[in-house]
Amino acid sequence: KGNYPKPSGAGEAARIFCEVIVKKAERVYNRFGVSDLRKVFARANSAVAKYNRSQGRVKGKLNYWDFDLFAATAAFVVVKDKQVYWASLCDSFAVCFDKTRRQKFKSPDCWLTLRQNLPKNWLAIPEDKRKKIIRRVYRNGTNRKGELIGYGVVTGEKAAERYLNFGRFEVEKGDVVFVLTDGFENHMNLPQFIELFNKWPKDLNKKVQTFVARKSLNDPQTFGKEKTLIAIKF
Repeated sequence: KGNYPKPSGAGEAARIFCEVIVKKAERVYNRFGVSDLRKVFARANSAVAKYNRSQGRVKGKLNYWDFDLFAATAAFVVVKDKQVYWASLCDSFAVCFDKTRRQKFKSPDCWLTLRQNLPKNWLAIPEDKRKKIIRRVYRNGTNRKGELIGYGVVTGEKAAERYLNFGRFEVEKGDVVFVLTDGFENHMNLPQFIELFNKWPKDLNKKVQTFVARKSLNDPQTFGKEKTLIAIKF
């Protein structure tokens, strides 16, 4: 409870992941293909595993509460010619709109598998116990048959690779591709927000910040405070 720690272990895990993704993707960029999405993800996830180990955060020592694996959701794209190679994990997304503000693509919902596997009395369990169970059982979780039962996040655990969604789509002139965290997810349903990026004025940054601040102030539950967005216009 309270404010995030400074420095943030989860923030450091996210930084490590992003830097390794960029480095590894650049190394194979000239021959990049769909299969490379999983490969570069695996290398970045492994770097986070190394960081967690360096902090003594390994299975057997975790209490899944105040001493747990540092983790991050993830989304990234590699753009090559008119091809966008995308990958997403948990509630970070890749989204594409055309010049008419029509959504051409959005990466999948990460919570479907989890919802299907939660026990029927789930909401009757106290919240703190639910959070511990989620992290211990369902985070990068598999059952005895090796089937996926939960959701994936970047923790360094090998099973995270199996939860990765990835693929490729084509873009045309005027398309806008977004890479975003869940705090921006509901903004993707607002035509006036997407229109800002279609027009792409010189003061785009200022207009976006003003729009976002107003929405967050008026409806913080829907347009959450924590959010990250990258936009690319073709």
